[in-house]
Amino acid sequence: MAALDVVVVPSHREPFGRVVLEAMAAAKPVVAYGVGGIPEIVRPGVTGVLCEPGDPYDLACEVIGLLGDPARAASWGAAGRARVKERFGLDRHVSDLDIIYRGILGSALTSRG
Repeated sequence: MAALDVVVVPSHREPFGRVVLEAMAAAKPVVAYGVGGIPEIVRPGVTGVLCEPGDPYDLACEVIGLLGDPARAASWGAAGRARVKERFGLDRHVSDLDIIYRGILGSALTSRG
């Protein structure tokens, strides 16, 4: 991943998009089809771009555009790394799980009550 300038994800189905998170964590801009969970991860025009699923011409044009604009690619890569850290990092994951468990335990204790 470190050797790439742009990460392209031409998946037609992508339930979560772990490779997208890996790319963003490596500070790489993402060009992907807007399918599955990818639109929840990529912020168009900030961390990457989402193309119409099944449109390879659109995908290619976006890749060529990013390769021709290294400043934009670097900016999107940096924003992607920050987004992964903020939204998908360990601290956030632990906090989200804590909220879920407290909700479950609270409901269980209230229903026994």
